[in-house]
Amino acid sequence: MKTIRIAVSGMNHGHKFARDALKINGVDLVAVAGNNELAMQRAKELNVPLYTNYKDLIHECDLDGVDYYSAESFTQRSR
Repeated sequence: MKTIRIAVSGMNHGHKFARDALKINGVDLVAVAGNNELAMQRAKELNVPLYTNYKDLIHECDLDGVDYYSAESFTQRSR
């Protein structure tokens, strides 16, 4: 079975998914993106690199997918 390489952008809302991804066989959490102290702490907890610019993450990491979480995306859906 091929390992799926993912990243998570948004460590406020995406943190739980990132933690859960570490427990899934066949999923490799490659990196996370965020731009605050909390994101830095959570990247250390998850033991993955932190990117402060999601575009750099996309261009520099060999990924199969990115899960994107932001307060704005949740606000847009609730309208």
